[in-house]
Amino acid sequence: MHRTINNTAVRNGAYWHVASLGVLLIILGGQLALAWSHATKTMVPVGDEYDYYDRAMYLVQHGEFRPFSEIDRQIVDGEVFGYGNFRPPGYPVILALTGLDAPTFLQLRRRMVVIQSFAIALVVICLYVGISAMIGDPRWLLAVSVVLGVQPWCFEFSSFLITESLTASLCGLALIGLALFVVQENRGRSILWFAAAVALFSLSFMLRPEMIVLVPALVIFAIILRTRQPQEVTILSLVALMIFLMFVAANVAYRIQIEGRPAIFGEFVHRAPGLHEWSKTWIGTQKLRHAAVYDGYKGAFDPERLPDRAFADDTERRHILSAYQRLQDSKEYDEEVDNAFQIMARKRMSDSWLMNVVAVRLWNVGNLWLNLETNSQLLDFLSLFSPTLRKALLACLLVLKIGLVFGAISAIPMLHRNLKERPPIWCDYLTMLALVFIVVRSLLIGVIIGEYLHRYMTPAWPALLWCSVYSYASALARLGGQRSVTTSTLASR
Repeated sequence: MHRTINNTAVRNGAYWHVASLGVLLIILGGQLALAWSHATKTMVPVGDEYDYYDRAMYLVQHGEFRPFSEIDRQIVDGEVFGYGNFRPPGYPVILALTGLDAPTFLQLRRRMVVIQSFAIALVVICLYVGISAMIGDPRWLLAVSVVLGVQPWCFEFSSFLITESLTASLCGLALIGLALFVVQENRGRSILWFAAAVALFSLSFMLRPEMIVLVPALVIFAIILRTRQPQEVTILSLVALMIFLMFVAANVAYRIQIEGRPAIFGEFVHRAPGLHEWSKTWIGTQKLRHAAVYDGYKGAFDPERLPDRAFADDTERRHILSAYQRLQDSKEYDEEVDNAFQIMARKRMSDSWLMNVVAVRLWNVGNLWLNLETNSQLLDFLSLFSPTLRKALLACLLVLKIGLVFGAISAIPMLHRNLKERPPIWCDYLTMLALVFIVVRSLLIGVIIGEYLHRYMTPAWPALLWCSVYSYASALARLGGQRSVTTSTLASR
């Protein structure tokens, strides 16, 4: 009798596992279809896309990277206004390998949509497989598959030729690899997981320059989780250093080839440095501050949209409005306008460093995660519905985002409880690594660099997803009468 019941339970569990995975794959297919449709619909390059495409096609046609032009040197030297050529070479190389036949911009974008969408879908599937080992009642897996598949933030930039989506995939897979390295008992396999994870993380540095901070931090943390023995720590650190230095050396070689001098990455120079710096001194939404800068330097921004907190007093308001008026009249961002914004930015920082620097940057950290952004391809799809239904669906997505962020925060106490009740297991180690990644990246982008564009958080979204589902899975296990998942439970799956 008991054997019959157990066999039935096993069959039911297998059914829910297969059904939930099937639902997830269908939804991920829908995400790919939306990204493909949006990439085809948007015919012209957006934002940084043209720069990446142009550099990739130059590499395909000439077999080398485009060297610095006279304008590039003048921008770096501050003689003219423009964006500095600071980006690493990784993404143009990937584009060049994908477009060896010199495709048109739209053709290359379509190819990269498939690659980037499949890469981030692979990460989501890995997260699903990992969390399935934590959930005692397999019927909950259907809800997990829907949440992981429907959330649009991991896929937000998969339809564009920019680095965020691919960086998110590399970071997600690297975190999973580091967690497997920590728990792997076989020394040979452990080293393989470690080397693979470090290589993936180092490759992300070839796409995003700020990863030079995150890669060492996460790798060192993983080594400490694995062992405290000095000899083993030294060996693993040397292995990681050799792998990472290969990618750093590639970056240095790239800067020598295009710029004629050794550097790890290029100097970041903004098109409107004074205006950009001033936008970092007051609290506002990403959309408003982005418009104030990127529409502002073109003379296309209405300064009346600025909130009162953007000005310390009427004198400052007059100076800022006057600078914007000059931009609207001339449509040219010149040194006089830049100085006006630069002076106001420095004045605000010196007058109230606590409110105009510290408070604003702490606001950035929260606003980078909790905002009204979804993704362009999803908005295209929702435009097919009536305004009422569209608003309701967007409201549901906002609730989902709040729930995911709350779940990720709740992972900290949930992890603490689990570790008090049993030895740490793979899921716990992945949660530790993901939490460190989220915190370090949020502080780096929002506080140290002071940026407010939410797309810079895209590489950390897989980590946040994992922390959130880990938190809710732990809560479900407790509600179901289980203390927490056990090592034997994981091993059996």
